[in-house]
Amino acid sequence: MPNKCIFDQGGEFIGVHFRSLLERHGIHASPTTSKNATANAICERMHLVVANILRTRFNTHMPPTFTTAAQVVDNALAACCHAMRCSVSKSLSNNTPGEVVFGRDMLLDIPVIVDLLRIRNNRQLLIDENLRRQTKLIKKF
Repeated sequence: MPNKCIFDQGGEFIGVHFRSLLERHGIHASPTTSKNATANAICERMHLVVANILRTRFNTHMPPTFTTAAQVVDNALAACCHAMRCSVSKSLSNNTPGEVVFGRDMLLDIPVIVDLLRIRNNRQLLIDENLRRQTKLIKKF
């Protein structure tokens, strides 16, 4: 059971039913804001991947019991979490989130040395480049 649920401000997540479900299971609600575009993009992509996995599995055949359906949902969430931990990120200097957090490769289970200073400097360069591009666009108009 998760400790925290990160979600965007979409209509399906702001209702009383969703919030009471989180409270009933002791899950901390952690909504993202529109000012945090990266978190919103990650949440949206994760929701899309889980929905596609479930749609594919449930369209081929419906599970016969609630327990089987719950297992299918658990498998979909596990597959999505694994994919998110294994995806290479440009902002992490071509490391995966799993490598940065756990210090191990997520596919081969071997130790990985992550240079956090290089990641920080690379992120700053990306921010500076984005600001430069935005300033250039504003000056055009």
